[in-house]
Amino acid sequence: MLEFASSNQVVLTVLLQQCDGGGAFECASNVRGDGSDQDFEVVEAVLDGKHPTTSSRAKAGTLNFFNGSSSLHRVTEVEGPTRRVVAVLSYDTQPGQHATREKNVEQYGPRVANIYAARDAMSQK
Repeated sequence: MLEFASSNQVVLTVLLQQCDGGGAFECASNVRGDGSDQDFEVVEAVLDGKHPTTSSRAKAGTLNFFNGSSSLHRVTEVEGPTRRVVAVLSYDTQPGQHATREKNVEQYGPRVANIYAARDAMSQK
């Protein structure tokens, strides 16, 4: 799923473990100007493959640095039994910002949903 980071102007990722296949980082840099412009024509061009994007299947230790709120980005489907493990550091211009529980589950999958469920169960004891 291609996405813009909601308001994260600076996103830094470090690939900690490479998966067996897939897992390429794809990015169309700075297609939304300052991040507030909803340039639907450019977004459509990206989705249609008519706008330049970069794609890399990085090795462990690779550092990516990009403007998340203005760059359309995604990771392609991971293949094989080895998980793709990445550290994501994002910075916002407003202090105290963090992703919602729903966004974390959407972005990081069932493993994170299970972590939240376990935390909820522990807090009810």
